[in-house]
Amino acid sequence: MNARKFWSLFVVLLVIVFSCHPVSTKLAIVNNTDKDMCCYTLLDTSELDRIAIYYVPAHSTGNPDIGTGGDDIWERKINRFSSDSTLNIWLCDCSVVIIDSSQNEVPKQRKYKKLKYKIRDLDSIKWKIVIND
Repeated sequence: MNARKFWSLFVVLLVIVFSCHPVSTKLAIVNNTDKDMCCYTLLDTSELDRIAIYYVPAHSTGNPDIGTGGDDIWERKINRFSSDSTLNIWLCDCSVVIIDSSQNEVPKQRKYKKLKYKIRDLDSIKWKIVIND
């Protein structure tokens, strides 16, 4: 391989490596129950039309995805988009989740558990939310 091809390949690889933003797995939801759980996160109640539901099987851990941008993406998005800098998490049994007419997954009952965390609260529990009941 001549020097020109080598440097061209090297530059392309550098661009690829530095343009990728890793998905953050910082937030972990540990499901210690015997039921499969579904959770959805909201930064603000005005985002109710943009709900993404995450499946967390019984006795396992799930990492809700908020997008790419590194390990501090959760903090940045909470501070930027939440009116009171709070992360709201709703948990429900997956058996009560349906797909509505607009193809959104929504709980079909109001049987869910709501959790609210400030960044300092999440830092104190090392961003690991444990569900025991």
